Amino acid sequence: MSEFYVPPSEIVTRIIDYPGQHVLSKGSNGHHDRYGNYTTVALVAASSDGDDQYWSLEGRGGTCLFRNKGMGKVILVGSANDPVPFFLAPGSLTSGASAQSFITLEPGTGQYDGYFRLIRVCSDNVGILHSRSGRLEVVTLDSRDKIGSVPISSEQYFQFDYEPMDVDSIEYNFKESRRFNERPHILVDTYLSNDTGSDQTLTYELNEKTSTTSKWDYKVGIKLGFSKKVKTGVPGVAQGELTFDASFTAEWSQGKSVTREQAWKATFPVKARAGERIRAKSSVWMGNVEVPYTLVLKNRAGHRVEQKGIWHGVLAWNLRHELKAEKPDGTEIRMIPVE
Repeated sequence: MSEFYVPPSEIVTRIIDYPGQHVLSKGSNGHHDRYGNYTTVALVAASSDGDDQYWSLEGRGGTCLFRNKGMGKVILVGSANDPVPFFLAPGSLTSGASAQSFITLEPGTGQYDGYFRLIRVCSDNVGILHSRSGRLEVVTLDSRDKIGSVPISSEQYFQFDYEPMDVDSIEYNFKESRRFNERPHILVDTYLSNDTGSDQTLTYELNEKTSTTSKWDYKVGIKLGFSKKVKTGVPGVAQGELTFDASFTAEWSQGKSVTREQAWKATFPVKARAGERIRAKSSVWMGNVEVPYTLVLKNRAGHRVEQKGIWHGVLAWNLRHELKAEKPDGTEIRMIPVE
């Protein structure tokens, strides 16, 4: 189970339902004798975007005010039988806000790990927000003790989708890394033949690729949003040691694997005696690697946040060539040095 993280108020985020189809947004304007002029809170298609869909969370301990970026007001959650169950209202931590505006984020577990329920608790009732067929609804209970009686469903769970952010830095802790399952990988095993009656210089050409995968496994801190990607450098191997490979950058989203194709090329002469067959074999070492990382992200306003986790990947290194002269029956005659 990953550590649940509530972003600081300087970072704005969209709130997306479990299927990833709808986001919490400022809704329509209206008037009611009980409320006067009001602006609702609603769900809109996640494929759209705009300031009205972004929220800053103000509070501590997982209970927050949800402030709309576009309008500057906070969500107020009423009861299911209210004429307007959700609308935007004034309020802040310093000047005060209605108890109906303080919403608790309850982390999910199991298949809902990384998601959360939105629960508004007041002295006389409790409201659990639901996303039902593109509509925002609230299930109202008369006691906090009855929260456990509501059957868990995907309609109750939401996730963060943060504002666009850039990579400020990434550090890999190679001292705490782990390498395992190291094994040779054959790129080419082929033959060159000198069928003439005199010594010849043949040409060996290698042009192959290896395909490996890697993933940044989030553990602590800000988790990349539902639709966001970042580009970072990756670990590599140089002279047998793990190091930062600045020559390759990967664009990745949280929890998704990245595939890397690495080209292996070589061309060199091979001296073959009359009638010799040359067996040419090229190989690399491959192995699984785990490296702890710290990723620092920065939003457009310059605010920085961290993510910590483990980079999991397969690396390839140490290209080697082996040349042997053989008789037609496969008997080895001699080793040939690579020039």
